[in-house]
Amino acid sequence: MRFRAILIDGTRSSSASDKIGRMTLAQTERSDNVARALKSMLDRVADAALDEVSFSPTAHPEVLTTTWDELLAAELIERLPSGEYILTGRGWTAAVISAGRINDRGFEQRIEKLFGTLKGFVKGRRDSATVPLSELVTQTGLPEGFVFNIIEGKYMEELSKRRGASWVKPGRLVLIPVAFGIQPTDLRTLLDPAVVKKMEELEDELGTTRGDLSRYRCPHCNAEMTASGGYRIDEHNDGDYEQFSCGYGQRDGQVDSLCPKDPHFPKFEDFELVTNQREPGEWICRPKPKTPYAQLIGLDPCSGRTKEEAERRVKARYLHRSGQKRNITDRW
Repeated sequence: MRFRAILIDGTRSSSASDKIGRMTLAQTERSDNVARALKSMLDRVADAALDEVSFSPTAHPEVLTTTWDELLAAELIERLPSGEYILTGRGWTAAVISAGRINDRGFEQRIEKLFGTLKGFVKGRRDSATVPLSELVTQTGLPEGFVFNIIEGKYMEELSKRRGASWVKPGRLVLIPVAFGIQPTDLRTLLDPAVVKKMEELEDELGTTRGDLSRYRCPHCNAEMTASGGYRIDEHNDGDYEQFSCGYGQRDGQVDSLCPKDPHFPKFEDFELVTNQREPGEWICRPKPKTPYAQLIGLDPCSGRTKEEAERRVKARYLHRSGQKRNITDRW
C-alpha cells in the first residue's frame, strides 16, 4: 500500500491527515444518512406491501441527494415514472437489518409463525407446494403486507443463504420448495443477534474494501488508473502522483489535471490563442489559459502551414482532451 507525502521521520503531513479525517467524517455522515433513510422508509411502509408506499425526495429533505443515488445504485429502491421511489424487496430486507428490527421479539415471533406455516405445507411431501398468498395470511394471522414483503425481500435467502419461498404469480401465488427446512436450531441461528452483527461487520469490511478500490478509479468517470509513483520534493520530503486514462491526475493529493467529466472542465473559450509566424509557411499557436481550471488540462501548442491551420489543430487537441473527439488527427 502506498502512502501520500511522507516526512523524513515517517510521520504523515498534517494536510494529508486533515484530508483523510474529512474524508472519513464525510463517509460516516453519508453512511448514517443511508441508515436513517432506510429506517424512515421502513417505518412508513409498516405492515403495508412495500410496493404500495412511495417516497418523494421533496417530502424528505433530510435525505441527501447522494443517498437517493446510492440506494438506487445498490438496487435498494426503485424509481417510478412519477419521480418518486419505492423500496425494492432487497431494500426492505436491508432496512429491517439496518434498523435492528431483526432483534425485536415481536418480529422474531412473526418470522417463527410464518416459517413454521410454510414448512407445514411441504412436510412429508416429495415435491414443492404452491399456496395462495391469501391462504398464508389466513393460516398465520399475519398482515398480508408483512408476508408479501418477506417473500418479495427473499428474507431467508438474504440472511441464511437457504432456499426460501418465492413467487409463482407475484403477490398472488407462492412456491414453497420441498427443501424449505428451518429446524429450531437453524431458526435460532438465523435470528441470533451475534450472527447478524457478524454479517454487518463483514459488510462494513466489504464497504471499506470498495472504498479502497475506488482510489484506483477516476472519481468523475470511473476510468482506470494508468500510472502512479513517487518523486522527490526536496531532500526531506517525498511526494506521489496518480494518472488516469481519462486524463485526470493528482499530485500530492491535489488535482493537477482535470477529467473531461469534471463540471469544472474549461470551455475552449477559456483559452486565448496566441498565434505567431515563425518563418514562411510555418505558424505556431499557443493556447494561453484564462482561468485556473484551464491551466489544469495541459493543452499544448500546435504548428501549421497557415495561421488558421495552427489554430484548428489546437482546437482539435482540445476536442480530443475534452472527450468530444477520439482521433486527434481527424479533420486537421
